[in-house]
Amino acid sequence: MTLDDAKELLVAATLRGHPQRFFGMHSTPLISGDCAAGVLHLSLHETQEQALACQDPFYEVIKAFQLDQPSVCPLCSSIGFSTTFNLGNLIVHLNDTHGFDFLTIARKLPDGPTDRSV
Repeated sequence: MTLDDAKELLVAATLRGHPQRFFGMHSTPLISGDCAAGVLHLSLHETQEQALACQDPFYEVIKAFQLDQPSVCPLCSSIGFSTTFNLGNLIVHLNDTHGFDFLTIARKLPDGPTDRSV
């Protein structure tokens, strides 16, 4: 899968009215919805229960969608809290720091496929 696949999944989540949350990946008993990275993570599993059983969901998303390339926020030039700010961090940053909806996050991500196996 590629960054373009991730963007399509975020657009699809918008179109189906998937509830969004901030500062947390998945729904909890008190907060419904998923963050943008959570939407991508759910797409990797057949059931929500399987997704929630994952030990490191963010790492799984980074690897599955090849989001480990270095990145910088196109709005505030943030590189996050580490020197390894990547596309996965950018998705979380746009979701939590800027509070963007899924569609806006998809639009703010870089253009073009990131599949390095081609």
